[in-house]
Amino acid sequence: MLDTFQLKYSYTKRGVYYFSKSVPTELRHHYFKPRFIQSLRTKSLSQARYVSRKLVSRLDDYLINLRLREAEIPAARLLRSTPSQNINSLLPTIDDALELYLRVKGEHKKNTFFTHSKRAVGYLKK
Repeated sequence: MLDTFQLKYSYTKRGVYYFSKSVPTELRHHYFKPRFIQSLRTKSLSQARYVSRKLVSRLDDYLINLRLREAEIPAARLLRSTPSQNINSLLPTIDDALELYLRVKGEHKKNTFFTHSKRAVGYLKK
């Protein structure tokens, strides 16, 4: 049913390459299943190798961010006051929201659009 592994985190099934990697045990509570499995939608070894590397890179970046969100603040007992932000929040920050807004709505806009948007966010931060 399954062919042998030919490249890291990949296998073939009926000639099509699939990506498969286990979810780290400390992060499994975020997922429904213990493995990431996704079709690479190709029968080409070179294309599968390329897509697999991209997936591994993106997945590793995401998992690092997930771990950092769960990490405790180093030397938190030495802080004068508790952080004003909820570091465990999954919501985007105002800066992240602004960046997304400018990317989505800012296409073909003049410089004043960007200037006014950034200025409005500056007033919100005060």
